[in-house]
Amino acid sequence: MMKTSNDCSYILKCAGCRKVECIDEDIHTYSQHLSALHDDFKTRFEDILTMDIPPWIINPFDETEVANVVLQEELLELSTNK
Repeated sequence: MMKTSNDCSYILKCAGCRKVECIDEDIHTYSQHLSALHDDFKTRFEDILTMDIPPWIINPFDETEVANVVLQEELLELSTNK
């Protein structure tokens, strides 16, 4: 896609494509719809966006967490030995 310098018309560089013009009014309408969609998603998924995700879920192969798990396994083994 190549933008011309005098307006917001775009010329698609492929076989059989034609010139497509963007009207500022359309762009403003699209922008309003996207903003409304963004606000709707923020409202609907507010609980997910504010979740406190533990680091071991985000990066399960982090070496510091592996060491912690090994220590927990050793403690479990020691507590079950009679």
